[in-house]
Amino acid sequence: MTLTACALLLACSASGEFAPPTATPLPSATPTGAQIAYVSGESTSTIRLVNEFALNDVSISQPGGVRSTYPRWSPDDEQIAFVAPRDGQLEIFVMASDGTLLRRLTNDPEADLLPAWSPDGSQIAFISSRDGNSEIYVMNADGSQPTRLTNDPALAAYPTWSPDGSQIAFASDRAGNRGIYLMNADGSDVRRLTESPQLDVSPKWSPDGTRIAFVSFRSGNGDIYTVGVDGENLVPVTSAETLERAIAWSPDGSRIAYEAVSEDGTSIHIVNADGSEDETLTDEFSVATDPDWSPDGTRIAFMAEVDGNRDVYTIEVFLDDGSIVGVTSQAEADAAATPEIDLSSCPDAVS
Repeated sequence: MTLTACALLLACSASGEFAPPTATPLPSATPTGAQIAYVSGESTSTIRLVNEFALNDVSISQPGGVRSTYPRWSPDDEQIAFVAPRDGQLEIFVMASDGTLLRRLTNDPEADLLPAWSPDGSQIAFISSRDGNSEIYVMNADGSQPTRLTNDPALAAYPTWSPDGSQIAFASDRAGNRGIYLMNADGSDVRRLTESPQLDVSPKWSPDGTRIAFVSFRSGNGDIYTVGVDGENLVPVTSAETLERAIAWSPDGSRIAYEAVSEDGTSIHIVNADGSEDETLTDEFSVATDPDWSPDGTRIAFMAEVDGNRDVYTIEVFLDDGSIVGVTSQAEADAAATPEIDLSSCPDAVS
């Protein structure tokens, strides 16, 4: 199966149809909030690690003009998993936060995408079409013992672990339309969580593990809903004439940050988990994407484009003046010395 077929479930357009995934910068805060990882660059990739005071760039050297993407921190802040091309296919790599100890975790002729760390850091879930169809797999954090969890002719994607690590939520069209499903972490007891003739994708667990937020096109637009893990108590959270996506729960589960896409641009919003008090945070930017909360719930990091440069910003969400602080500088980063890593020379994972 081709990369395009494998990745059909990775992104959706405003019309509700699946669209090919993009190499989005996807800022990702460490679990302790010490740093933010994101991707910068075009023909080569810089996985940039930033805090309020300093930049730490790690340049990923690769041919073909395809970027590394989807950096994801391990729960202990010590490692970053990411996706990058190797031998003509997208594979999953892991490195220490300083760019050392780089290893390729997957090695397959088909694409391996969307790495998701288990809460205890011992395993990584991902999607792959290595067995002829886009399915969810899990492997040990060192790349050993890759195991297929889903087994259905339909596509499966968006794996996300429950906070206690006992379950995985995912999206699949195995019932003929795309819905949200749950399964145990070993792949057993697969059950459908949402029922809609339209598209339901992008599940995200609440911090307490009792609810799942997701994007649905059941009302015609891409809106955010939440539902209990028993499939009951469906709550519409947004209902604007925009595409809402990139769901991020606040650490206490009381609010949801998201990205709203309209003809006028893309903005970051926060809304109470019950759908009340929706607020736009980024009026001063025409393009603001990919929100992520700080662990203490007082800040949201996001990507924004200013004068042609995409940088990471943070906003103090509970300050009266709504202060926005730029935490990266493209000019400063371009001028800085950047250690470069050649993916072609890194060791493979344990087989």
